[in-house]
Amino acid sequence: MRMKNNKSTASNALFLRPKEWIATFILVTFIFIGLPIISKNSNQIYDSNYRIPYQLSNDYWSYTKLTSQLSERKIPVIGDSVIWGEYVDENSSLSHFLSDLSDVNFTNAGMNGLYPLALEGLVKNYAKSIKKRKVILHLNLLWMSSPERDLSTTKEQTFNHPQLIPQITREVPSYHATTEKRLSRFAANSLPFLSFVKHIKENHFSQRSPAEWTCLQSEANPEKYPNSYLNPLNHLLSTGPLSTKDKLNLSIKDIERGVDSPRHKPWSGSQRSLDWISLENSLQWNAFKNLSTELISRSNDLFVLIGPLNNHMFNKMTTSKANQLRDEASEWLKSMHIDHWSPDPLPSNHYADASHPLTHGYEMLAKELLKNKSFTDWLQSR
Repeated sequence: MRMKNNKSTASNALFLRPKEWIATFILVTFIFIGLPIISKNSNQIYDSNYRIPYQLSNDYWSYTKLTSQLSERKIPVIGDSVIWGEYVDENSSLSHFLSDLSDVNFTNAGMNGLYPLALEGLVKNYAKSIKKRKVILHLNLLWMSSPERDLSTTKEQTFNHPQLIPQITREVPSYHATTEKRLSRFAANSLPFLSFVKHIKENHFSQRSPAEWTCLQSEANPEKYPNSYLNPLNHLLSTGPLSTKDKLNLSIKDIERGVDSPRHKPWSGSQRSLDWISLENSLQWNAFKNLSTELISRSNDLFVLIGPLNNHMFNKMTTSKANQLRDEASEWLKSMHIDHWSPDPLPSNHYADASHPLTHGYEMLAKELLKNKSFTDWLQSR
């Protein structure tokens, strides 16, 4: 390495010899390519009831790690917050009861805040290892219950997981992000290193960037900044990422979920109507079809669970339209030779809202699913 003084400037130019350029290239390649691969393949033991903690819902690298380390015998159950378990703890989700009531191991591969458009992006970009295995995919028709939920209205909306929806290839009328933001999110989905960096922030720096972490106020005394004089690199190297136990504790400490939470109670109120849109015009339904096709193209053996929605909550016209959409979805699945089942609605007091079961609802649904012939035949097939 040589320093060359340029009299016409006040700075020194740095010149690298060929060997130094090669060493620099190897180092940069390792950082951008090697570190994400090592992180993804690093062995981590997941509890049988593990799910991505609510606080890490935007850490898509964690989803990559979870799905890449599934054993051949485990069946991922993929879906939105209905599968994740919005009102229940990690020991009361559908995957938990399916595992508990059978000799088959199921994994909660749901994530809070998802919807078909985002779920399609999550599986395509962050769950590429889900292939050549049995997969359960949940279809929540509630996302087609209004133009707003479908994201097909031209009015700008704020919604979860905007990074996961199509940024360039398809138009989403409710998504009004700038070109700069779209390109940034497209790059984050395309380059593993960027999602790995986000994973580091989520797991090592209290879900903040290193710069924000150094300016973090003390919870006990807001006038103090305990990280101000700490080196972020030393902190990264001296602290391990959140362990599986720590991640489970994040869920356990979530007072908004579980049988003891104030939200874990049956829905109440009068029946309501919904402005259902046709499947033909639905962005969410189109995304669900794309996702199903994607999973099948990877040689997965797919089973789709439709609903069940809380029809007790809807008036007759709304229920009739919901049943019509359910039947149309079933017909498409039949045409694609995809095994599926659409169970009858659970008892009214087994729901927390229009689509989310409570603990006893998930248990009942698991029992009914394990008695369903189409499902048991699918489980036993190779």
